[in-house]
Order: sequence, then C-alpha cells, then structure tokens
Amino acid sequence: MSNITYHHHVDGITAHQLRRFHVGWPNPPSPETFLKSLFNMNAIVLALDQESDEVIGFVCGMTDQVMILYIWDLEVLSDYQDQGVEDALLSHLLDRYAALYQINANPHPGIQTFFASAGFVALGEEQCQHMTRMDIARQHGL
Repeated sequence: MSNITYHHHVDGITAHQLRRFHVGWPNPPSPETFLKSLFNMNAIVLALDQESDEVIGFVCGMTDQVMILYIWDLEVLSDYQDQGVEDALLSHLLDRYAALYQINANPHPGIQTFFASAGFVALGEEQCQHMTRMDIARQHGL
C-alpha cells in the first residue's frame, strides 16, 4: 500500500478526515472531539491514505517519555483492515518507544492475539490487575 503514509502528529489533520471512526460505539465522540483527543495524546501514529486524503487508521496513547507507554487505542477502518496497516501502526509506535522499560496495552478480546503476536503478554492477577472507571453516557467526550 504505497499510498499510505504514517505520521507521529496531528498537524494539518482535520475533523473531516476522522469522520469514519468509532463505528458501533453507543455514544461516539464527534470527529471534532476525536481530533481534540488525539491532539492531547503524546504518543500517536496516524495512517493517512494519500489518494483519499483520509486518516484510515491510528494508534495512540500516553507516555512519560522516561519509562512507560500506555497504548490507549488502535483502530483501522474496515476497508483497510488485514492489509498490514495495523502492523505498520503498531510497529511505528513500538519502534519510536523501544527504549522504554514498559509498554502497556489493554486490547479488547478481538485484537488480543494481534498484540500477543507483537510480544505483549497477559500478566497474572498477582502481577497487576487492570481497572477502569467509565461512564458510557460521557463516551462522546467533553
């Protein structure tokens, strides 16, 4: 897919280019809210289809730039899935932060195998427990 480029920033990206994400979410954020969220992430890779000028995938998270990266989300538009975009996004992010001590992810069951193939392992309960606090009614963002 030679018309796909990868970017570590949202400079020049518009909300319109992000309009096709969050399919199936009960209360999805607007493209404008999603753009604000990505702007505030400090670990990001966007896949941009140069032909359509559309963001077709992203991986994002937060890092302290010293020890830890937490991958928050990875999504590729359905018509671009299984074409290597997922692999490229994660590879770009992992390469950029390869020197960090710990890289965490909390993938949903559908992509846990994908993360495992990239070297991620599930920790036992005695090592750590994932916990979250979530209000689905606020899923659309602020």
